[in-house]
Amino acid sequence: MSNYTFYLIFYSLSFSAISLSIFSLFHNNWYTIKKFDHTIGLYGGCIENENSTNFMSSKFAQIIRFNEKGINLNFCEIYKYQKPLWMRRSLVIFFVTILFKIIVLILTLIKNIVASSHNRSWGSSIIVVFILSLAIKFFNLCIIKFGRKQIYTFYKYTKKSTCNDGCLENFDDSLPYFTLGNSYYLEVISTILFIFGGIIFLFAMYKKRKQKYVQVSQNTHASRNESLIQNDDLQSIER
Repeated sequence: MSNYTFYLIFYSLSFSAISLSIFSLFHNNWYTIKKFDHTIGLYGGCIENENSTNFMSSKFAQIIRFNEKGINLNFCEIYKYQKPLWMRRSLVIFFVTILFKIIVLILTLIKNIVASSHNRSWGSSIIVVFILSLAIKFFNLCIIKFGRKQIYTFYKYTKKSTCNDGCLENFDDSLPYFTLGNSYYLEVISTILFIFGGIIFLFAMYKKRKQKYVQVSQNTHASRNESLIQNDDLQSIER
């Protein structure tokens, strides 16, 4: 396959990975709330509605908190302040991951269009951003997995919870038109596609560099042969 084919595959895989991550992001935080009356979302989304009011008056009444002014906090405020710190920043972390993946695409595109093929800094920059994005992406998987467990086991605000059957394996995202289970698996697929895209990119770089070395070697060999021929011609003339 040509280098253009490798880069086309890389762009396709990376774009698919970004799309799946964005879908997972919206689904985890907003879609579930909007469509299935879930009061809260994984990344901090919260809607004050009849569902949350009923929940506050029944299951959550024993741990009502007070703010500094002594006024009862509503459900969304309680959820906001009782989340672990790593979950409070989870939405920002998820956006950073998506941003990094977009940067990888942009850097690769710029490298192929305007950058010199002899400039190694482009490839190094892409690899660094790719590794950072991959590391944060694995952290996102932990947020989705254990964050949803915390929501369902601690708050228990909905009958849709499947934690009694094993929350780590059975999330109830009510994902429509899919049989993959939930958005956690979509993020897993996104990670696999992103890793595979990185492997394709590295293989394309290796192939391109190998072709460059072969071409340099051939040019050097041809230059030496030409020099030998010229020397032979000079010697024959002198004779």
